[in-house]
Amino acid sequence: MLVFKTVEDCRRFMEEEDIRQFDVKFCDLVGRWHHITLMRESVDARMLQMGVGFDSSSIPRFREVQRGDMAVRPDLSACFVDSTFETPTLSAIGDIVEAGTGQATPLDPRTTLKHALGYLKECGIADTFVCAPELEFYLFTEAGFMNDPYGARFTLGAPGVGRPIGPDTVGASERVKEGGSYLATHPQDIWQNERSEMAARIAETGLPVRYHHVEVGAAGQQEIELGFTEALTAADGILLGKYIVRSIAVEHGIEACFMPKPIADAAGNGLHIHFRLLKGKENLFAGNGYGGLSDLAKHFIGGILSHGRALCAFFCPTTNSYRRLRPGHETSTRFFYSVANREAAIRIPKYSTGQHARCEFRPGDPTMNPYLAISALLMAGIDGVKRKTDPEPLDFGPFDGEPPVVDQEKSQSCFLPRDLLEALEALKKDRAFLFEGGVFDEGLIENYVAHKIKNEHYPIWGAPHPLEFELYWGL
Repeated sequence: MLVFKTVEDCRRFMEEEDIRQFDVKFCDLVGRWHHITLMRESVDARMLQMGVGFDSSSIPRFREVQRGDMAVRPDLSACFVDSTFETPTLSAIGDIVEAGTGQATPLDPRTTLKHALGYLKECGIADTFVCAPELEFYLFTEAGFMNDPYGARFTLGAPGVGRPIGPDTVGASERVKEGGSYLATHPQDIWQNERSEMAARIAETGLPVRYHHVEVGAAGQQEIELGFTEALTAADGILLGKYIVRSIAVEHGIEACFMPKPIADAAGNGLHIHFRLLKGKENLFAGNGYGGLSDLAKHFIGGILSHGRALCAFFCPTTNSYRRLRPGHETSTRFFYSVANREAAIRIPKYSTGQHARCEFRPGDPTMNPYLAISALLMAGIDGVKRKTDPEPLDFGPFDGEPPVVDQEKSQSCFLPRDLLEALEALKKDRAFLFEGGVFDEGLIENYVAHKIKNEHYPIWGAPHPLEFELYWGL
């Protein structure tokens, strides 16, 4: 991303490149971006100090209407030329602050991640937490949905499988079966050009893109993997990547879908996070233990797995998340770690060893708020290092192949939650580790849980499912 040291540097760049607008983007509690667009002339030192005001009462779970004034302060070290605007625009990712003072607020997810990274240094464990996210998504030729008390439906169109939808018919050579599309070449990989454009536009912002390819889901599932960056940049990159993918899809008259499980009996969309700790340039995960990992890495893993059920409230934060987390399709249902096993909650890539050692947390999906999820992952790992948590006595492995059978009711901590409510209940019981060092705010957690229960769990819980009509209409 573009980095400006001063507001004068930023203004000079905009004038030299004839950029007329300055857009500030910020993340709400559940992980959606919002934005405010300013004219170039409004970019000044006061804006950088105090932020740009907005009504937080109109955004879920911030402040009530009686004291809704808040502000968003642009981060000049997280800027990019926004190619989605017709008018030349420089965008900056911002932090939510208190209106009138410019002070940081504990309700801001991005500030929470900054606090977590500061706490890591304060503990003396490492200098840097670096992450590499994998963005998985579907591309559809058509997408629509409707919900009201007397009807509900959704429709998805995808060339190459089932009934062709759209102006062009699909030839036999372009059709693929579920599971047969992974790394397919043309003509089965029908979205190569669009995906290449998405990857290129992401890379143009300064984010590293390692590669992209068609994924397992036959109906147009894609993956773009980003390279390792410091955790805050990685979290910014997740939202920026989704933003660019969706924008380019709209430009091409198609739809991008990041839902964890948009198609029944098909592969779901995950958001796997690769991670390691660094001290200077030294990879602290490299060692001589299982999978070529150090003791510090083992304890970091132990902390994540021991708090895994609570972490799911952030990494698998929607009711749809748990339709994906079922046996099959390379998804995790149990907390353990393993070399190469894609059903493990933490996989140690076999092709990344020695000084390149890393781990991959696999339960998460693209509906997460990346700032809260990565903050929680880091705090769980720090807790494991401080406590020297050994995964093995806790039945978290390491396991090569299938883990031994245990009773799910007796060993509940070994299994992922079965639904969103179970994950939120786990977070309510196991959250003390998040408050260490003042990283997470209790009010933020309370707001998050309350929003999820009221606005997501209860509406889905109380709504009849279309399949129920087929199953029970005649009873």
